[in-house]
Amino acid sequence: MKWFKTSFTYPLITLALLASVGLQSAWLYQLFQSQKQQISQQIDEMVNDQAKTNLYLSLASLRPIGNQRQMRAFFLSRQWQQIRMAYDDMNIYGLDANFTINLQGDTTHVNMDFKVTDTPPKSRREVAPELVGLLPLAVLKKDTVALPRMLKSIAQRLGQMGVTAVPYYRISTFISGKQIANTLAPGTHAAYVSPKHSYNFKHHYQYQLMLISLDRDIWYKMRYHVISALLMLFLTGLAFYYVINLYRKQQLYADAKADFSNNMTHEFKTPIATVSLALESIGRYDLASDPEKLKNYIEIGRFELQRLNLMVEKVLNINQQDAEELRLNLQLYEVQAGLQQVVAAMKLQMAKTYSSIEIEDTAEPYFVLADPIHLSNIFYNLIDNAIKYGVKPTKINIALSEAEENVIIRIADNGPGIAEKYQEVIFDRFFRIPDKGAIHQVKGSGLGLYYVKQTLERHGGSIMVISGPDKGATFVITLPAAK
Repeated sequence: MKWFKTSFTYPLITLALLASVGLQSAWLYQLFQSQKQQISQQIDEMVNDQAKTNLYLSLASLRPIGNQRQMRAFFLSRQWQQIRMAYDDMNIYGLDANFTINLQGDTTHVNMDFKVTDTPPKSRREVAPELVGLLPLAVLKKDTVALPRMLKSIAQRLGQMGVTAVPYYRISTFISGKQIANTLAPGTHAAYVSPKHSYNFKHHYQYQLMLISLDRDIWYKMRYHVISALLMLFLTGLAFYYVINLYRKQQLYADAKADFSNNMTHEFKTPIATVSLALESIGRYDLASDPEKLKNYIEIGRFELQRLNLMVEKVLNINQQDAEELRLNLQLYEVQAGLQQVVAAMKLQMAKTYSSIEIEDTAEPYFVLADPIHLSNIFYNLIDNAIKYGVKPTKINIALSEAEENVIIRIADNGPGIAEKYQEVIFDRFFRIPDKGAIHQVKGSGLGLYYVKQTLERHGGSIMVISGPDKGATFVITLPAAK
């Protein structure tokens, strides 16, 4: 199972993310094409309606004022528009089609004549001489009513539909179907071109709407879908990020626990072996006759048992903190005196490691409300780390100051320093700066700094480290001053 996780977890997550991106992209593409087709159909219907209306208005302007209800109903009907569009689009070899409208009193005669011959007809193939080579401006001058009305109504309806693309138009003559005016620059591709629509009975012109691009308007209509797709991808990526982060932390935690067990085994064996050797030596060499040596061996045994007891207490305190059962016996605590007691208790250890500690004298004492046992353990942990990891001979400097109603304690050493990438995680439980091999050269539990930080936070204080490679480490403790 472990082999499966390490081999396939990241590729599977990457594949899942790529699949999510691919599916969302495919969905957006299909939606874009659907929206493009839909908006094109809507524009087609709009142009058709406007052409139908303008066609009727051009006819109504030709007849005397009177009751036009029946004519209006016919020429604005869907059936007439279908007939007219079919007639406009009819372009068959040999077909001669003629379309005329006669107004006689209150009657409108609509005549459509079709004649099929073996010879191509000229009426649908030749452009009237007066229309040859007309530019858009010339067409506007010739068609001063219907075309401006058509352009204005198209622009208004496009605005109502939310289409922001600039409308261009092409005018063709019904006689031949050939183009006589085009406002689009030559060589410019139009994303949308409407069918030809007759809009004026008087001149028999046909109108086509052209739009260069609809992409911007389509994406705007799809904005909520795009936002939801991006949000979904972001949340998916965020979820995978937290899964990966959690997986890595669990993996690091499992490795740290294994490392902790390994190192604690050696940590417990060392004082036990030392005490056993001291007791064995007392019995073997009959040191009762040599009180000085006997005292030294007893002192060594007492110190090792004290260190063993401290390690057990450390583990128990961590468990109590995790269960939120750690009770603090807060008392008025003089920091400098407490530090001197801790240093005095570590004299033997300092002598064995050739370490020296300097506590800078202060003009006045600094008091805090703290649990004396736990605060002493904090000082012991930091000084013990400085001795273990310091460059021999180890030199430790302790300084006290006060700032903004807080007591500041600085414990600096001449050790190898702590790289910046580890300065935040050294206070995590079980964490130890990586060393060569599974067993660290300097023995430790990985609980000391975690205990220090957690206990200080329960006192309302904090701790930080200032360090760099080969620059030593300075641990800065901040505790609220006693009022």
